[in-house]
Amino acid sequence: MKSITKEQLAKYSDQYIAISENNSEILASGKTLKELLLKLEKMKLKGIFIRYVGPINAALSLLCR
Repeated sequence: MKSITKEQLAKYSDQYIAISENNSEILASGKTLKELLLKLEKMKLKGIFIRYVGPINAALSLLCR
């Protein structure tokens, strides 16, 4: 079974994605969860997983006091 690669996920940085049930393909994406859900409703897809792909090139910093 083919899985989604890190390179494929990188294309969806800071977006919500819908993934097929067998984790083999990205079916749709949206900048907001609402946008993605509207797309999925139009596509009439069921049995999918929704995930958020965080910003790929963003640096996280911790504040220490």
